[in-house]
Amino acid sequence: GEAREAEEVGARLDRAVANKREILGTQRNLEFFTTAYTYLVQILPVLVVSPLYFAGTIELGVVTQSAGAFNHVLNDLSLIV
Repeated sequence: GEAREAEEVGARLDRAVANKREILGTQRNLEFFTTAYTYLVQILPVLVVSPLYFAGTIELGVVTQSAGAFNHVLNDLSLIV
């Protein structure tokens, strides 16, 4: 009777809480990935081109242009995904 119902309600509540915790963990991991990806996209082109700048091969404007070009290509490719 009543004890069985209480046990079933408790089990359902436990499953709901576990499910919510799993959702929160997945959302946290996705946010970590998204934040890291956003920063990497901003830093990567500069890291690739900066050795040429410090060697004196290119000017600072070329570093900025390459970062802009990288972001354009990335945005175009992100449309596919």
